Amino acid sequence: MPRTASRSNGKETEKIQEGVYVPQRHTDSRLNTLAGGRLFPGVQKFAQFKADISRDAISMEVWKTKRSLIAFELNESDSLSANSIFPTLEESSRFFQTGSIGYSPRLNSPILDGMRLEIPTWKVSSLSAKQVRSPFFDDRSIFPEGTIRFDHALLMRELQHSWHTEPAMRIPSPSSL
Repeated sequence: MPRTASRSNGKETEKIQEGVYVPQRHTDSRLNTLAGGRLFPGVQKFAQFKADISRDAISMEVWKTKRSLIAFELNESDSLSANSIFPTLEESSRFFQTGSIGYSPRLNSPILDGMRLEIPTWKVSSLSAKQVRSPFFDDRSIFPEGTIRFDHALLMRELQHSWHTEPAMRIPSPSSL
């Protein structure tokens, strides 16, 4: 969970803030790339998206400047993978529903911008993975063998949603941890 630091009477205090750390946000909108972090919170980097979506399968690749960021092929499924850390789809759904705030770094700053996803009618289905590739998560110099694995994917279709700004937070300096 992200930690935030604030000053009160000249003293730095720390509190735990629930949310998801999103190291980078990507968009295929040039306008969002220019406006993100300026007109609304969250710096967004330009990327290209190729998606093939059918009634029961999804494949997608996201890349920027000829470098793949992520690629996956998923099929709808009746249940989570037997290896999932969540015993049921309902428990996974609850976990993600309550973790709807994402924090992303501002450019060259110790400040994280907060954005909350609001979905009035929350309904997910399970997906099974045929293939998941990510140069970042597949990098064994960052994640040695056995330290990380894909757990599961969820799908939400045809939903009403909105994004809301959350208060920004300052990342504590390493010396204060």
